This record gives sequence, C-alpha cells and structure tokens, in this order.
Amino acid sequence: MRTALLLSIVSLVGGAIDRTEYLCEEADAKLKKCCGESFKSLSCTSGTCVTPDLDAPTSECILDLSCEKIVRADICRRVHDEPETGGPARCP
Repeated sequence: MRTALLLSIVSLVGGAIDRTEYLCEEADAKLKKCCGESFKSLSCTSGTCVTPDLDAPTSECILDLSCEKIVRADICRRVHDEPETGGPARCP
C-alpha cells in the first residue's frame, strides 16, 4: 500500500520513479540503518545502460528482515560482494 501511494504521488508531481528503484532505495536506507556507517550506499538509479544494484525481489526480501537477521546473514557485505546475477542469493 505504501509503495503504491508513493509511486502515485511521485507520478502526479512529474517525477518518474519505477518500482524497482523505489524498493532499492528503501532497502538501501534499511541497510544503512542496520549495517552502520561503514555501509557503502547502493546505486538505485536505472536508465538506458544502468540498472539498480538490487532487483525488486531482493529489495523486498531485505525490507522484510529484521536488522538482527540482516547482520546475522552477513547481508551488509554480501550485497556488495556478490555479482548482480546472484541477487536472490543475497537474501536468505
């Protein structure tokens, strides 16, 4: 519900953000909160030659986890160390 509302508001004010970008930004914010200051921000923009660092299913998985589970599963490191094609492997 929250995602749909935000996407609707952004669309109305003329900005264009897709669902994957939004979810990636939300997951990035959660990882910063859970992992601490040493966490390097993700790139969540998309374009002709650029895709977000996290796909939508991986972002949703991260958003559903507690900080304790994120730290215990070593996701803080894994989101940067694993190749893009390993996206689902980044989240237990």
